[in-house]
Amino acid sequence: MTRLSRSLFGDLDVEVEMDAPIGVESWFCAGGRADFLVRPRTADALSEILKRSRQIDTPVRIMGEGANLLVDDDGVPGIVIRLDAPAFRAVEHNVEGRLELVRVGAGADLARTLMRFARAGTAGLESLMGVPASIGGAVRMNAGGAYGEIGDVVHAALVHHHQGFVPPDVVLEVVGLGPMGAQTLDPGQALVLAVLHLHDMGIGMGRPGVVGLQLDGLFRRRLGAGVLPEFLEPEGLHTLEVGIPRHVLGPIGQNTVH
Repeated sequence: MTRLSRSLFGDLDVEVEMDAPIGVESWFCAGGRADFLVRPRTADALSEILKRSRQIDTPVRIMGEGANLLVDDDGVPGIVIRLDAPAFRAVEHNVEGRLELVRVGAGADLARTLMRFARAGTAGLESLMGVPASIGGAVRMNAGGAYGEIGDVVHAALVHHHQGFVPPDVVLEVVGLGPMGAQTLDPGQALVLAVLHLHDMGIGMGRPGVVGLQLDGLFRRRLGAGVLPEFLEPEGLHTLEVGIPRHVLGPIGQNTVH
């Protein structure tokens, strides 16, 4: 790996932090630092980072919400990218003139996106209530559980790599592989948006009450099963302290109900 320097990004529309403490940005608030933490502000800047990193044989990793992530105490070599600029968090309705298709940036928070759709009476993501992830991370790992998974509503996805875009039909092939989601994508590729196939419960008018009732029912079923949903921004829903059934292996516990 060629030695990195800040000059690699000097002409790009990015925010760069050297020796960045990314461990504390994960949900476990533990772990080491990244050589470079880079936040591109545009899709073009992202593509150029991927291209240049490949030219100098430097590893690139994409960090989402950090909820399913353990950062090595010894640190992470190379470049860590976070897609949290507005360009990667946008939500666009009526894709291709179709009311049911919504384009969501990979950096958008899944819980907030779900609640936004619920308030608008748009259904399809309710089964992911309580799953901590970015949209990109959720698609990459095909987030979900007993009540459904995000792959059920993914219509298309767009990926950047060092040569530009990966054709959406290729991405869909990978996303459709089941429980492993799109993890088989090359580590040097960045999933930048997903097109979701959702449902307007009010035939164009929106009925937030209907979707809200569905969320409430799912919330109660999961509590009944002993599963504790967590929200970054509950907006009316409250995290409750309940018992969580666990399978215990020494000092490590794992939920038996997902």
